[in-house]
Amino acid sequence: MQDIRKNIPLLLMIISLSGLYFSRAILSIATGLWLVYGIIEWIRQKENLYKQPLAIWAIAFPLLCLLGSWQNNWSHPQNQQILLTALAYPAWALGLLAIKNPNQWKRLQFSWVIAAIIGLCYPLIAFVGDIQGNIQALGSGKALPVFMDTDHVRFGILLVSAVAVNWVLLKDNPTNTWLKISLLFLIAGILFTAIRTAWALLFIFFLGWVFFETKKKLVAIYFCIAIGAITYQIPTVKNKIHYTLYDFQQYNQKGYDPNYSDGVRRAINQVSWKAIQEKGFSNMGWGSIPERLQEEFKATTQGSETNFGWPFNQWLFWWMGTGFGGMLLFSLWFCYPILFALRNKNTTIAIWTLAIAASCLVECTINYQYGVLLHIFPLLICLHKK
Repeated sequence: MQDIRKNIPLLLMIISLSGLYFSRAILSIATGLWLVYGIIEWIRQKENLYKQPLAIWAIAFPLLCLLGSWQNNWSHPQNQQILLTALAYPAWALGLLAIKNPNQWKRLQFSWVIAAIIGLCYPLIAFVGDIQGNIQALGSGKALPVFMDTDHVRFGILLVSAVAVNWVLLKDNPTNTWLKISLLFLIAGILFTAIRTAWALLFIFFLGWVFFETKKKLVAIYFCIAIGAITYQIPTVKNKIHYTLYDFQQYNQKGYDPNYSDGVRRAINQVSWKAIQEKGFSNMGWGSIPERLQEEFKATTQGSETNFGWPFNQWLFWWMGTGFGGMLLFSLWFCYPILFALRNKNTTIAIWTLAIAASCLVECTINYQYGVLLHIFPLLICLHKK
């Protein structure tokens, strides 16, 4: 029985990663199992919850989401989606923080890195299957196929999170050759697959590493510049950068055009910001955001329609749903892990929080179950458990 209980966290991690890649239903089941496991373990260990500040932090988020629920009927589908997604924070936090065995913790960290490497092999194999065609596709704004329902943004976050976890493992075991190889493979894969969100998060991770953990900062900066210059020569990278600049120029010249993905994001965010400032789109509740935003988008773009139900910015979403005060509380909640990290001298957690914050500037990252998992799992498994 003791051996079975020791293997439960690894089994739950495997189920979670399977759900992350292939099925949201499986991911939901895994979330519930983590919650049950966490509750049972906390009761068995008789540990006080207040001794785990990150557990309290995770439990606080669903309560914070209630600020955007009361304005509409509690049974509104949007309310249910936001609250159910938010409940994943305490479920995974209670489950992970209940693990006290360092060996179990290491196994979870290794499984996260291995899963990312396996996932990275898929787009690389697809690229090799049609090299020239894929290079041209990247130059027209397309991306290589990935798992997670072809959600490139979330897949890119997964890859960078694996870099962070791999880095933590390597610091604990700096002579491990396989960890060095896996770290280089992940970084190369991120650059090669041309997922811009992953590029941005990786850049933030490097900056954090330079300023927080490197003694020879100037040498490290020159090294990063050199790597960037070399990376630019990769065809997939160069084409993606050229397309991004072209997309940006087209929006500045012509305005909204549904054929350009970045233009859609900018247009929706600008409409949201303008609606907040000029029409009081604030504290309307989660349930009212999609309809009101789509109506305003249609009026602002002279009849153009959009299927998107919220802005591509987490803070705009919270401002519209809960008002300025609610957005401020959300910001304080979101930044708490940075304070925790500085107090506990764990810079990786602080850097990861900043990286997720960057993704939230161009996506409502944690409105999705995938996003919540990619936020809290790397954050918690970057804890040093020795």
